Amino acid sequence: MFCQMIEEELELNERIVLVTDGFVGMQLFASPAPFCTHIYPPRHMASFGDISGKELVDLGRVLRTILAKLYYGWRIQTST
Repeated sequence: MFCQMIEEELELNERIVLVTDGFVGMQLFASPAPFCTHIYPPRHMASFGDISGKELVDLGRVLRTILAKLYYGWRIQTST
């Protein structure tokens, strides 16, 4: 279900907040609350504990960027 949702959202490119090699940050179509941003890994994992060191660094960068966008505004340029 999540893979299909990620694929469709990337095609539309309307609610995408940030895309990196390891994660996709997006607003949901029917968001339960304003500014509710979800971060999904495109790689399948059985547990979050299976995340690699490189993915952990990328997740930190994604979180920092999305929080800055929420604080300062969506128009912040990202460099990844």
